[in-house]
Amino acid sequence: MAGRHPLLAQQLQEITRDGAIDVERLCEIVSQTYRRLEQAGMPSRASEEPRLGDFADLSSDWFWETDASHRYTFLSDGIRRIGIEPLTQIGKSRWDMFDAEWTRDPAFGAHIEAVDRQEPFADLVFRLKAPGVDGCWISMSGKPRYAATGAFEGYRGTAREIGLQIEADRQLRLSIVAQTGLLEELEKTRERLELALETAAMGWWDFDTRSGEQYWSPRARQIWGVGPEAEPNYETFAAALHPDDRASRGDLLDSRQSVGRRLYRVGLPHGETRYVREDFRIDRRADGTIERIFATVPDLTDIETLRTDAERAKVAAEQANVAKSRFLATMSHEIRTPMNGVLGMVELLAGTLLDARQRSYVEVASQSASDLLGIIDAILDYSRLEAGDMAIETVPFDPSEILKQSVALLTVAAESKGLAVSLEVAPDLPAPLAGDPTRFRQVLLNLIGNAVKFTESGRIDLRLDVEAPASARPLLVVSVADTGIGIAQEALEHLFDRFNQADASIARRFGGSGLGLAISRELALLMGGDIAVRSTLGRGSVFELRLPLVVAVTETPALAGVSGAVHESFRELNVLVAEDNEVNRIVVGELLVRMGHRCTFARDGAEAIALARTNHFDVVLMDAQMPQIDGIEATRWIRTLPAPYNAVPIVAQTANAMRGDREKYIEAGMNDYIAKPIRSAELAAALQRATGAASKPTHARPAASAPASSAARKGLAGFAAELRSATESS
Repeated sequence: MAGRHPLLAQQLQEITRDGAIDVERLCEIVSQTYRRLEQAGMPSRASEEPRLGDFADLSSDWFWETDASHRYTFLSDGIRRIGIEPLTQIGKSRWDMFDAEWTRDPAFGAHIEAVDRQEPFADLVFRLKAPGVDGCWISMSGKPRYAATGAFEGYRGTAREIGLQIEADRQLRLSIVAQTGLLEELEKTRERLELALETAAMGWWDFDTRSGEQYWSPRARQIWGVGPEAEPNYETFAAALHPDDRASRGDLLDSRQSVGRRLYRVGLPHGETRYVREDFRIDRRADGTIERIFATVPDLTDIETLRTDAERAKVAAEQANVAKSRFLATMSHEIRTPMNGVLGMVELLAGTLLDARQRSYVEVASQSASDLLGIIDAILDYSRLEAGDMAIETVPFDPSEILKQSVALLTVAAESKGLAVSLEVAPDLPAPLAGDPTRFRQVLLNLIGNAVKFTESGRIDLRLDVEAPASARPLLVVSVADTGIGIAQEALEHLFDRFNQADASIARRFGGSGLGLAISRELALLMGGDIAVRSTLGRGSVFELRLPLVVAVTETPALAGVSGAVHESFRELNVLVAEDNEVNRIVVGELLVRMGHRCTFARDGAEAIALARTNHFDVVLMDAQMPQIDGIEATRWIRTLPAPYNAVPIVAQTANAMRGDREKYIEAGMNDYIAKPIRSAELAAALQRATGAASKPTHARPAASAPASSAARKGLAGFAAELRSATESS
């Protein structure tokens, strides 16, 4: 071929030098070759150059040629690769191959304009329309050709099928769109995360050990006091740590943990201290070395401030409770001491010969003093409940016996108003039960006392029963029903509020502090139960005390609230009374003399110790608060005396009636405890518990009238002197 067509051979070598075919260059060479052949007078048809045709057939492209009216005059065999026979298209317009949908594309209009100007075009992409190959994507390039005279003769060019490229481009675009959407979503997620961290006052930092690069979030910079212009690093981080936390914090680069949490303080330049919690995660390489550290750092300063304030408030509250308890103890002592004198003297006076008018005066004074003591006890109980200082004990007791005793105490008041009182106890009530008999009695006395107080006529019905005895949680139910004034429905909601009564007129008409029901309900709650009420205004009320029914398992024969104990016969006792208050010495001394006992007085603890060291006493009545040496210290001294003086029974008589007082006296070595004001029955019971000896009854009135004693004429001092003379001579 090189010998026959040296020019064409040279051109072909140029386009195949690197083993690849440059289609555009091939088209240009073919056109140039045709022109040169024509100028040399040689045949211009492709069929006249078989080797060029063979070479064209080797290409994946095909060659085409049109006349001036754009009808195909030549198509190479390469077009068969897309299923079109070349001869079927000869004479057809090139425009017939274009898909009508594509002709609406702006690119088609630009192509028409270029062809009208007889300009070359390259890489015109369109969808092919031909039988069996609809939708095939083609890329076509062409150049106009001219006759020797310069007249336009048509186009000559190449074409190729680019469906795979189009699909690849489409997939690439979809991938780019998907990646772009993913990046946008990741960016949104990052923004949301940063917003959440910033909203939660939480900073974060990231350390890449490969590059040494650190990133601190704006909030982290704010926590450490680092401005946006500074580049934070480990030295910045460590320098801001509180000196006390640097050693204990350690270096995360030396940590063997994968996740962890640390608490430390950060000191800002202006002196402020921030409390920070660091939650970290450490990523490691396959060899175990650290690759990356990420940590969130929430600012806990406000929480720490609240915690510190709460701790201070707690300490202050505890101190206030201690001060309150001390105040209550002092008030209890200071109030009960003169009340002991009032009630004691009234009781002593009631035991003298009085005419009817005098006796009514004494009874009113006694009742008023008892009411006043009840109010004082209610206020102290309320204060103890409010301070959480009320203890509930669990001992065996008989609730039916306590109910009967409570009814007996209030029967006289009920009968004086003409009220009928009934009591019904369920026959299947188990006994003994376990609970707090003292608080049980206190609640009963309040409920029954209210029924008597607020009932002008009619009756009061009491019932003790068991509810749901076969269930897992049986209840002991005490019902107190009356036909009294009743309670309006709107007042029931606040009936158990402290210092509240159903109607303001009730306080004026019936008296009371409004504490009784509030305290009773809180006591019921402390015992594991509650108090319920239903009432109709003007027709009466029904109060129900419900408590868990717990059967006691005990072998103790003597139960709280159970009467019938066997009393020993009377025996005269030699009693040492340690009391610094003159009035209280008179009251206790007179009660002891009326009980048939002898007494010796000590005015303080030191005198009591001296008397106990040299005298044989059957029992010591020891006041708790005395000058110089108090009752507790005096008791401890007496317990160190040689036998038998150290074994004398000691009974505390004190106005201290707060929680823990009894335990404190027993721990000091005392045998028993009675609270002031002291009643003759309570004193006699305490003496019997300490010595086993009974006392003479003191409630009998004198058989005959006696003239006023010289002590009465001389006043209190004379009475005290007369009493001392009588007790010392006896």
